[in-house]
Amino acid sequence: MEKTTVFRSLLALAVAATMSVGFTSCGEDEVIANPTSVSFDTAGGTQSISVTSNTGWIVSGAPDWLTVFPTQGTKNGSITLTAKSNSGSARNCTLYVQAGEATTTISVNQSGQDITPTPIVGTWKYTWSSGWCSFTFNANGRGSYNEYDNGHWDSYNETFSYTYANNIITFYWDGDDDPETIRVVSLTSSALVLYDFDDGNCTFYKQ
Repeated sequence: MEKTTVFRSLLALAVAATMSVGFTSCGEDEVIANPTSVSFDTAGGTQSISVTSNTGWIVSGAPDWLTVFPTQGTKNGSITLTAKSNSGSARNCTLYVQAGEATTTISVNQSGQDITPTPIVGTWKYTWSSGWCSFTFNANGRGSYNEYDNGHWDSYNETFSYTYANNIITFYWDGDDDPETIRVVSLTSSALVLYDFDDGNCTFYKQ
């Protein structure tokens, strides 16, 4: 009787262990890329992205100016992005890393070469009663945004790539996959008027 009881106990443990292993293997597909946004200057270069997954994965969406290696792998690994030099306008793309039913994206931006109309290049500042904000547009398609509000003790400093055409500035914020556009109402050598949906026309003065 004792041997039979022991045998049954061992059998029950074996079945439980088998069920546990089977449950783990049927988990959902997962994939994580880090970082999810990278930027290159006009010279191009190489950057690495780590990929963490519980299954095989494949990378797609690379344009002809960007090389991805490898384009596929299994579980944890890394990919290398190599951007060609850019003598034209700022450019960007979105890479897709798919692992079974799971997908994540990587935003890639690259600055351009002196293609932005000269009048917008420079630093432009807008002020209000408790603070100010400013845009700096460089000739290579890169820029920065700074804001300070004494009333709320807020301070921001962000960078971006941008294009300017047909009175529209398109911002590709570093670390953000979604571009943002803003309309230029007028532009002179001393004043830049931008349309803001909340505040209407905002006049930035050349610094």
